[in-house]
Amino acid sequence: MERGRGGNGYWPWFMNQFLRKRINNYFYKKMDYKMLPLAEWNESHVRCWLESIGIKKEYVEKLCEEEVTGTVLKELDEPFLKSMGMKRGQIHIITRKRNELLEHLHKNAGVDSAEADNPSIKASEVLGSDITTNDDKKRVKNRNSAVSMKANAPTEETDSDLKALSITQHESFHVTSYQKGSSETDNTGAVEKIGKEHTLKTMSTFCRRGSRKSHSLHENTVESLTLSKFRQFKNEDINFKYVKNRILAPETGIIDLIIPCHEYKSFTTAAKLDRQRLQAKFAYEVIRYASACMNVRTNGTIHFGVMDSVEDEGWKHGQIAGIPVRDRDIYVDALDYIEKCFEPSEQEAARNCIHPPIFTEVIQKDSQEQYFVVEVDIEPSSSTVKGKIFQVRLPRFNEHSNKVIFDKIPVLYQRVGTKSEPVKNEELVAFIQSLQEKDVRREKAESSSNEDPMEISQNLGRKLSVLFTDGKNYMNDSLLYILVANSCGKEDLKSVNFLMRMNIFCVFDFDEDSNVSGLYAKYKEHHETRSHFLQNYSNESKMSTTEFQKHLGLFDHTSWIFCNGRSDFRGDEKSCDEDTWIRTKKKYLKKAISFICDEILPKGSFVVLFLLSSPVEKPIVDTFQEFYTEMNGMDYIICIAESKENYEKWANLAQASCSIETLEQRSIVGMKLSHVDATIQKLMPSPICPRHLPVSTRGLCVLPTLEEEKMSSLEILCADQCDDIKLDLLSTKEIQEIEQTFYQGRKVSWKNFWLADKGGCGEVIEREACEEVHKILDDILHGNRIRYSVAQLKIFHQPGSGGSTIARQVLWKRRKDLRCAVVRSSYSTATVSKHAVNFREYDENDKEFSPSDPPD
Repeated sequence: MERGRGGNGYWPWFMNQFLRKRINNYFYKKMDYKMLPLAEWNESHVRCWLESIGIKKEYVEKLCEEEVTGTVLKELDEPFLKSMGMKRGQIHIITRKRNELLEHLHKNAGVDSAEADNPSIKASEVLGSDITTNDDKKRVKNRNSAVSMKANAPTEETDSDLKALSITQHESFHVTSYQKGSSETDNTGAVEKIGKEHTLKTMSTFCRRGSRKSHSLHENTVESLTLSKFRQFKNEDINFKYVKNRILAPETGIIDLIIPCHEYKSFTTAAKLDRQRLQAKFAYEVIRYASACMNVRTNGTIHFGVMDSVEDEGWKHGQIAGIPVRDRDIYVDALDYIEKCFEPSEQEAARNCIHPPIFTEVIQKDSQEQYFVVEVDIEPSSSTVKGKIFQVRLPRFNEHSNKVIFDKIPVLYQRVGTKSEPVKNEELVAFIQSLQEKDVRREKAESSSNEDPMEISQNLGRKLSVLFTDGKNYMNDSLLYILVANSCGKEDLKSVNFLMRMNIFCVFDFDEDSNVSGLYAKYKEHHETRSHFLQNYSNESKMSTTEFQKHLGLFDHTSWIFCNGRSDFRGDEKSCDEDTWIRTKKKYLKKAISFICDEILPKGSFVVLFLLSSPVEKPIVDTFQEFYTEMNGMDYIICIAESKENYEKWANLAQASCSIETLEQRSIVGMKLSHVDATIQKLMPSPICPRHLPVSTRGLCVLPTLEEEKMSSLEILCADQCDDIKLDLLSTKEIQEIEQTFYQGRKVSWKNFWLADKGGCGEVIEREACEEVHKILDDILHGNRIRYSVAQLKIFHQPGSGGSTIARQVLWKRRKDLRCAVVRSSYSTATVSKHAVNFREYDENDKEFSPSDPPD
């Protein structure tokens, strides 16, 4: 008994209505192409003709995808068919049969004007040209008559057949389908695992070649396969980017209904069409794919701008190319075809399942062209699609009539492997009967996916320690650091004390207010600096490296480079937007980084630290890419970002040079800056200990770092030099390295003397000259009644015989009583004299009687 749509008894009614339409439509579709003139054939008519002449299925599909209508069929030539990868034998059959078709049409057009005006006679005569015997003709005639009779059969008879097919108890069907669904779900998990392994092993084999000549987008071919991640399903993340020429994993079929299956469309030619043609083509692909996903109840994403076929030489399957998008509304409005393609009762459901297009930017290093991958997510939620089936009449632009037409016959599509295929007539009943099982599987899949997995927090403290210590107990205090930073807020400035204790060589600062209220103002409270702009590193006067280095004072103090203007500067150095910066300042950034990395600092002697405290812009990403190139990778680059959003934008732009996975390995993301501060300070080999100088009253005074750095021409030896080193934490290997450095002929360091005093290593042999120098020094200080402003004590020695070691040994012995320092020879006499006086008088009440040892 046929029931209404409501309740549990809707199924027989639904099958009856659908199958009645489908059978009638099937026979109409099979018959009408022979009765139409060639100019009115659509892709379905051409498909039938191609199948009738024995063309392989794969080529039939390609020709349909290329929208080969009757009008196009007339103009087909060999180069076009070759460009699709078609073999010569198949090309020969198509061209010969097509030529015969045109010849018969032309011949019939001249025989009788009445017949010429009758398209059914022309088409049918030609299509029957392969029938060679009268018996064959009779069989065709009889078969056609039988088809006509079936097509016109009373609906009552059809209904009775359908009712016989649909006699099933609803309850038992439910149980059976649930068990099948469970079994299939388990199998798909195994298939998914195997599929992923297979993808990784065979990714390099995915190279589909064709013979069509490359167009403009082919300028960038892939030298090596680099896999790319998909945008997260249903997530319109404006920071997520694709990188041109990266490879997405191959197109997929159904996995577990929740993990989306993927389909690619290059769309490089279609993207250049006018609005009407482009919308028709876009809607055709989206609605065809969407209806297939909805009918099998699986999530899916169709990507436009990703290479999918063998048509283009030099491209690989899944390669990201991107397409130009001149107006996003064209793609958004194209989905208005939903109301014209779906049955009225299914239009609302289709709207809910087909999400609006998402435009994901495609980036490429050193390119300003803007391309996108246009993606449409399909989500057939159980509450929306349950009990529904989706037939579509797809839109096509007809060149003959110059307007969009729709398929006369609605088609039911499903996902078969990686393709969207029409359901075959002989499989139709089984497909409909399986829909309830698919609905059960969808509900179960959604229920499982809604169970939130327990989130395991990452051990960021351990990761931070490994990055800064290379797996050792403490940081290497011989390393220099290059800091790259953007704007720091007031709260962030409270948690950057670790930077004050690091040996920072230079800073690339993108905050124009840094000197007023930012990091530079904070840093100057602790250290002496030299400020520059990017163009200061252009060396337009062509000085030698040594001269230019001295000119900039690179090793005197931390160099602070304002990369995008400075708000408190009175000159013509104002900040600018991204585009202006790229045009006017990026070239200077390249020169500065190249100069530092190639000519100043040896590789492995420094680490580049990116501190992302505010939203990221393109210039700071360009800085990363330049360092990445100059340093040949990420081994000495670290990124710290408390905000995940700031990091993701930076990483998605930076992936044009480096993969996201590699960036993540060298980045600390989501850890509070105050925690980063405390952790790094604990990793430093020396605790926070003030340095002290002796004073005339035989006591001590504190020497702040800032004051010490103001006397940069002097290497000051404090009274408690090296006392901040923890001897028990120095490994035997580290101590041996300190000793070997001296014994191999290099200058003795204060650590050598300190270790000898502590018994940590062998003593530095004290030569006879040391005792003589001590006596002369005592005589200068105490033996003469006349006090000299400057007294000189010369040690005559052969080069390399240890004269400087004797001088340093004397200073080490007297450091607790006298103010001791070593003059750095790169400074002028006037600068050294000024610093020596400041050193002598620092924090002394009686300026004339401060304890000071003449600098060595």
